[in-house]
Amino acid sequence: MNEEFKELPISDIHLDRKNPRIQRALDKYGDDITAQRLHLALMGGGDKNPQASFDRLSTSIKSNGGIKIPIIVRSENGSYICTEGNSRLSIYTDFNKNNVEGNWEHIPCLVSENPSSEEVEITRMTSHLVPARQWPAYEKASYLHELRYEKLFDFDKMIEICGGNRVSIERSMAAYTDMNKYYRDRVDDAAFDPFRFSGFEELQKPGVKECIWNAGFELTHFGDWIINGNITRLENVRLLKKVLQHPEAKEIFINGGVNSIKKANQYIDMQNIPTNDILLKNATIHQLVSAATKKIADLS
Repeated sequence: MNEEFKELPISDIHLDRKNPRIQRALDKYGDDITAQRLHLALMGGGDKNPQASFDRLSTSIKSNGGIKIPIIVRSENGSYICTEGNSRLSIYTDFNKNNVEGNWEHIPCLVSENPSSEEVEITRMTSHLVPARQWPAYEKASYLHELRYEKLFDFDKMIEICGGNRVSIERSMAAYTDMNKYYRDRVDDAAFDPFRFSGFEELQKPGVKECIWNAGFELTHFGDWIINGNITRLENVRLLKKVLQHPEAKEIFINGGVNSIKKANQYIDMQNIPTNDILLKNATIHQLVSAATKKIADLS
């Protein structure tokens, strides 16, 4: 794919409505989209403080009088579409609209003429799915899912561009599907936390789903445990196989409230410590009763 450096008028470049990261924002705001709203859409899933990151980017562009790295633009049927750099393009547009001091009517671009659909996707992938500007895990999984099931990329091409292997890609896409079905679709947008994704990645590991089903639960219950905070540290999903097989620990986990997976795990660990090695203040009720029963039985 040949690219040519140009300085194009910002009025000639359109935002990329096919970009999966901003499509919802463009559908929602239409022509009222602002640089700030666009940046929040771009960064909201991967930055815990997207407003601060927008302010830093905007201030940097203003202080330097422009961008140093060109945006990537494709020419399609006489129109220019921004493949990579939508946020920077929108900041230029806002600056120009609001008469911010400086020259914001033109922006540096790398322009490709009529690239194929595959070349466009490769540009997106190499810009975000590999270091050093990697997308957050949930967004990456969303994009991989789109490439595989909507744009029908084969696994070899996906591996070639973004690395990894087929197993890791399939696990990521399965986690994305489960997260949407059992978590995202069941909470308000404001309550959705994309950083919960690692918990759904843990769910894909061998034996985890089976232990949930064998204990009489469904994956909707797993979504409840994430939503209600029974599992807060997401690596603790791996404790489910241990906890759900233990009747008392299982009860503690289900009814114990926030972070109850940790409480249930601690309960099991305490049962495995010989009674003589447990301080009285740290003993569970079960251990106290067992010790008291033994003492009574040993009375002469």
